[in-house]
Parts: sequence; structure tokens; C-alpha cells
Amino acid sequence: MTGSDLSPRAAARAPTRQPTAAETPTKNGNNDSWDVRVRRTTYWALTRTQLTQFATDAGFTAVHWHEPTETEYYQPILTTKRPT
Repeated sequence: MTGSDLSPRAAARAPTRQPTAAETPTKNGNNDSWDVRVRRTTYWALTRTQLTQFATDAGFTAVHWHEPTETEYYQPILTTKRPT
């Protein structure tokens, strides 16, 4: 699905996708040569606003972001209360 396949509202909230590839060298059984396998995938990052909205839309309450200065973890942490 691409951004053009989405409604205007959904397209505005669509994550930015980033293709990536990972090469994994593995030694053959005879130890004389190597095989390289390439795995391709797409990942994306959600904005804080998008993730907050998704959690709220799913019924989670008490949405709160904890900053790295507060938690001493290197990135923000989102906590919520589950729907009842």
C-alpha cells in the first residue's frame, strides 16, 4: 500500500517508510568459502503524534510520554492504561 492508496486523512498519518537490506555472511561447511545472504525489509518510524493518536484510537487512556531526562533511557517511553 502506498500513500496514494490511502484516504487523505490516513495518508497524512502514514509513516515514512525506509527500505533497508542486511547482508549476512556465512561460512560454508567446508570452511573454504563464504555465502552472502541478502534480506530486504521496510521499516518506518512513527511520530510521537501518530503513536499517541493510534493509542488513543485503540481505546488506551492516560497516555503519557516519559522523557529520557526523566527515565535515563536513551529514547522517550510511552505508557498508557489499557481499555477496560
